[in-house]
Amino acid sequence: MVEGMVLGGRYRLEGLLGKGAMGQVWRASDLVLPRQVAIKLMSAFRELEEGVKERFVVEAQVGAAVRHPNLTVVHDLGDHGEQQFIVMELLDGRDLGEVIAGERGGLPLDDVLELGIQVANGLAAAHRRGVVHRDVKPSNIMILEGGWAKICDFGIARVLEDGPVEGTHQIGSPPYLAPEQFEGKVDARADLYSLGCVVYEMCLGERPFIGNRIQLAFQHRNKEPSRLRERRPEIPEALEEIVIRLMAKDPELRPQKAEGIAAELRRIRDERKGLRQRLEVRPVRRGVDPVVENRRTYEPASKGLLRAGTPFRARTAENDRVAQRLREILVSFGIDATVGMFARGPAVTRYEVRLGPTATVERLGELTSHIERSLGTAVTFLPKVPSTASLPDIAAVGYEIVNSDRDFVSVGGVLWDATQDISSFAIALGRDRSGSTVADLRTLPHLLIAGRNKKDVGSVVDAVLVSLLTNAAPDDLCLVLTDPVYSGLARYEGVPHLHQSVALGTADTIDVLREVEREMELRYDEMAAAGCRTLDAYNAAVRRGEILASASRFGRGNAPGHPRLAVVVAELAAPMGVAVNEFGGSLTNLSRLGRAAGVHLIIATTTIDEPTLPRSIRSQLPVRLVMATGTAAESELLLGTAGAEKLLDRGDALYRRRGDAETARVQCAVPAPEELEAVLGHWRGQG
Repeated sequence: MVEGMVLGGRYRLEGLLGKGAMGQVWRASDLVLPRQVAIKLMSAFRELEEGVKERFVVEAQVGAAVRHPNLTVVHDLGDHGEQQFIVMELLDGRDLGEVIAGERGGLPLDDVLELGIQVANGLAAAHRRGVVHRDVKPSNIMILEGGWAKICDFGIARVLEDGPVEGTHQIGSPPYLAPEQFEGKVDARADLYSLGCVVYEMCLGERPFIGNRIQLAFQHRNKEPSRLRERRPEIPEALEEIVIRLMAKDPELRPQKAEGIAAELRRIRDERKGLRQRLEVRPVRRGVDPVVENRRTYEPASKGLLRAGTPFRARTAENDRVAQRLREILVSFGIDATVGMFARGPAVTRYEVRLGPTATVERLGELTSHIERSLGTAVTFLPKVPSTASLPDIAAVGYEIVNSDRDFVSVGGVLWDATQDISSFAIALGRDRSGSTVADLRTLPHLLIAGRNKKDVGSVVDAVLVSLLTNAAPDDLCLVLTDPVYSGLARYEGVPHLHQSVALGTADTIDVLREVEREMELRYDEMAAAGCRTLDAYNAAVRRGEILASASRFGRGNAPGHPRLAVVVAELAAPMGVAVNEFGGSLTNLSRLGRAAGVHLIIATTTIDEPTLPRSIRSQLPVRLVMATGTAAESELLLGTAGAEKLLDRGDALYRRRGDAETARVQCAVPAPEELEAVLGHWRGQG
């Protein structure tokens, strides 16, 4: 095989990544789908060995069947002439063996726990499908950017359908093999023994046993490894106990399921984060107003920190000029139609044209390109709009024409323009032809922000957060911010509303969403025990002293009860790309059940396709703010209709809530950089 060769008419080899027992692994380009992949090629020499081809096919089938974010994805199995190859996801990173070698004395304990959780989760997914890896070792665990772990190389995996099997060939790496594997016996507990060896090596930087194959077989069967805490005293006792149980000589004495190991490691990790202290119950006596002693009060943000923006304008001299030019064009083409009313928006104005007896919609549509050339701006033709004529049954069309005197829509201007009282959870979305568009987090309950322009999407996320920080105190609102692609949410560090530091990277984003899901379930348990159906009812009962109150697990406020949670995902495509089942499942669960428990999702994405936004997630996000898309198909996916592909940049958007008869065209509110810094500085000073 040489660089540049195309396999199966689809995959072009680009560089050799490595060699293994079965053959070579190459980096390749998929010529059908725009992606990089890894190609595992069976060597011609190995093809001659009995049973090797069957094992190669089994590896591909196992990898394709067992899908999990901590397992390498297998895309395809093919052949190039007589030579078979497997197409897999390309893992850009280092194997765990290299990572351990670079850390003298073992990895940081937080890394040991996090990687141990991920490997255990991956093994649990495989074991649920009856698949035993049989060769779990650091070199078969890839660590990707952001600390994400992927188990790879299922080349000797076995599918166990009816319990343990015997008589298997002793294949694998002796430093990590369970004692029974040297006798040809294997089941899922053998993988757990190997996991214990891997965790041991992560803790100390060296293997539990060393020697040749015969020496290693003897030690695995008869010798106990040195105690972790004797070599590294800071290791938690509970972690040492897990390793001892995993490496028990008798399989019956080991933990039986990888899920249990992941849960125990997660518990140790959470305790290290200080969650135990926050989960303790604070009793409140019945009939006593549960006032927290020495409760800290927060100074709300001043509205003076935000600019007013351009005032709402229903009409300008420029609109009159455009209306007159439309009349002239109709006369010059001899069309029996009159220009009626117009409705000005911040960026676009809709001009109504009423049809006379001889005018046709088709003829007026044909004028669109001429109007664009005449005015020097973008024009969208609307073949039907409600007529404002005094006589009924007069047909009307519309032209949406971009304003040359575009208005600046600010967060402060939208909030102040609102005709109704603004709640603590008000969100300034923008302004349309009828005035300000303001949403309430409590009734939203979730918001999807989408568009092709990363800057526009990021500005709307900032507008949402600035709105909430202007009105809500940390006692009432907790922010859970996740930034999988490092798009700038780190600047919100230091505000007291944050549950914890901003989750950066895909792995942390997925982990935080799991934590929010557990919090939602705990809240439902507490509400059920108190006989309350919503968080508002529960908090009211707590403040009246009618029920026992638990200390808030989320947020740094100290009011009794629980704050609302606003969970922001700055870019959905990244976590959905690596953990569609796990992350997507958590997202669906939170969007479906979160409202009553006070959990609200604000999801942003610049990738608009079915894998990123499957129907199961879209159906649970009832409010959409959609900016310019690349195609009409993307608009259809988000809104059920075309139109977003014709939007302008700089915050021009379509806003739709489930049940609305019409989609509103909105100019999104944008906070200026100095406004954002002023609001953040106000809260950091109280953090």
